[in-house]
Amino acid sequence: MVRRIYLAILFIFFTSHSWGWSTEELYSRCKPYANNGFNLEQLSEKDQFAAVSCVSYFTGSKAVSFEICLNAQKLYRMSLETTDIKSKRELEVSSKLIGALGSDMVDVSVNAVIRSFINYADQNTQVWNVQPVTISYIASSWPCDVTKTY
Repeated sequence: MVRRIYLAILFIFFTSHSWGWSTEELYSRCKPYANNGFNLEQLSEKDQFAAVSCVSYFTGSKAVSFEICLNAQKLYRMSLETTDIKSKRELEVSSKLIGALGSDMVDVSVNAVIRSFINYADQNTQVWNVQPVTISYIASSWPCDVTKTY
């Protein structure tokens, strides 16, 4: 089970569409939308298209990051239920490693994630030419609590 989750995470990173955009490109797609109060009205058609791709990108990233967190929480609960010491330790470590890539974003709006990303990009122009590692960024901004249950 743990191996499947590791493979799923690797699959997510290697098949992520973020490989096509630099941080600067993602920023340029999101910035006009944020500057317009997260409202599509009064944006040019080009900026509306860019805003939709921005929202879609972060909606997907948010969902994947939250799903990773849920899986980490499941592993943690499994570690509490097992009596085998070796399995217990492996599940605990796995839950923490996987949880480090996930985020607990139940009450966080996509617009809040976009705003946070824009603020980050504004302050870190040295990363504009690299591809964004959005899931890691989201996880560091909204860490996953593997001990939490829903």
